[in-house]
Amino acid sequence: MRSLLCLSLLALIPMSAEAVDWHVGAAATDDYDQRTPDFGARVDTKNGRSLFGGVRFDSGFGIEASWLDLGQARSTAVADAGYRVDGKLWSLGVTYAPDTGPLQPYAKLGWFDRDEDGTFIGIAGPVPVSYDDDGLAAEVGGRWFVTRSFALRLGYSWFDFDPDSDGSVLFGAEWHFR
Repeated sequence: MRSLLCLSLLALIPMSAEAVDWHVGAAATDDYDQRTPDFGARVDTKNGRSLFGGVRFDSGFGIEASWLDLGQARSTAVADAGYRVDGKLWSLGVTYAPDTGPLQPYAKLGWFDRDEDGTFIGIAGPVPVSYDDDGLAAEVGGRWFVTRSFALRLGYSWFDFDPDSDGSVLFGAEWHFR
């Protein structure tokens, strides 16, 4: 993760003379129900919430960091066995968003680090569980600039979770500082 950050920052040094567009935002996501192991029972997950911020240069390239509250995931199987976990993840990615006017497509490719903790309940009683992994993250979507400094964002985010990858639709609001 540190080497990805260093490489991203080094790649942007030549662009430091360009005008920059800073942004912060918040988004709501659909649930990530494939992020935990499949024990043969239906997994009930909650919608996620995200905070993000980044910078974009005149070339359209930039960097964005985000924090995502994955929401709670729980499953109940036969004989009251099941689990309940709750967690968060951080991601950092390189972005590309060409200036095409009020409607702008965007793409992000980067790395995530997830930490989820909870309890597995089995015949022997409750046992702590932890899902800590990292991997590839991607997002594509579009922005609609309602004003010069406020945009609505609709996209699809994907994470290569262990044991199974998962994606979700997200809807957010962004505030831009140029």
